Amino acid sequence: MDRDLNLTQDYLQTLQRRYNALRAVSEEDQAVIILYHSPSGKVLQVDSVTAYRGWQTMVIVGTDSDNTYYEVIVQPQSAQLVLELASPPESTAELERRPVGFLMLEEPGSTEGDERQGGGG
Repeated sequence: MDRDLNLTQDYLQTLQRRYNALRAVSEEDQAVIILYHSPSGKVLQVDSVTAYRGWQTMVIVGTDSDNTYYEVIVQPQSAQLVLELASPPESTAELERRPVGFLMLEEPGSTEGDERQGGGG
């Protein structure tokens, strides 16, 4: 049971480690982006991932190619996030270089225990 409670935190920490590792090896003209592919086929560029200590849910915030804002509530087991090291095409601004935020909070709606873990760390 304890393992299940830590699954969300482990997932978030692994995601952040891989994100920072890719940033460390990226070239100046490359962007590290995280993509979320929804079951309905939407592809979102992730802006932040928030996990809640003791909860088995995460909130993924991002935008689609039309710049529509989304908040997706997922369980780590179903949150298939893709890290991509990409050279943004000159003709589009779809792959913006914006750092992804990682947060670990005590409970939804709370800023108590807020451990902001910016991607640039």
